Amino acid sequence: MGYQHGRLRQIVVGIGVLAGIAMAATPATIWAQAGNEIISGTQEGKGKPVEIGADSMEVHQEDNQAVFTGNVDAKKGNLHLTSDSLVVDYREVNSKQEITYLNARGSVVVVSKGQTVRAQWAKMDVKANTVVLGDKVTVFDGKSVIKGNRLELDLNTGESRFVGGRVQGIFN
Repeated sequence: MGYQHGRLRQIVVGIGVLAGIAMAATPATIWAQAGNEIISGTQEGKGKPVEIGADSMEVHQEDNQAVFTGNVDAKKGNLHLTSDSLVVDYREVNSKQEITYLNARGSVVVVSKGQTVRAQWAKMDVKANTVVLGDKVTVFDGKSVIKGNRLELDLNTGESRFVGGRVQGIFN
């Protein structure tokens, strides 16, 4: 089932924005790169402060990862992400660090402007600018609800589709 859904694109870009801002606790070059790449196509939260909390944070420099665990709660502007954990993978390119993948796991909830997406996990490939959410994905937009097993989004085109099983929707 393919469809264009601009607000859904904004909320999923928000996953990337919030995960990228989580890197603010690590070198500033990562945050600057993440902000430039992830926010492409949206002004959501631009210039607004970032608030992030988790029970713990670890930076594994040898693995190029920052890991936030336990009651992850991140906010920037109108975007709000909660999950059990958030892993940010990055790499060094030409003496600069750039974010490559973002992974939120466990009770993932992203809320923005009256729309909510719930899933068990969310993965973003920053270079490809794609996001996949999985396991019991539910999108709430006002009184409308769409449910499916897996939601794939291409943030370059704004196209999204549910795959991997039956899709159910109530549209109001």
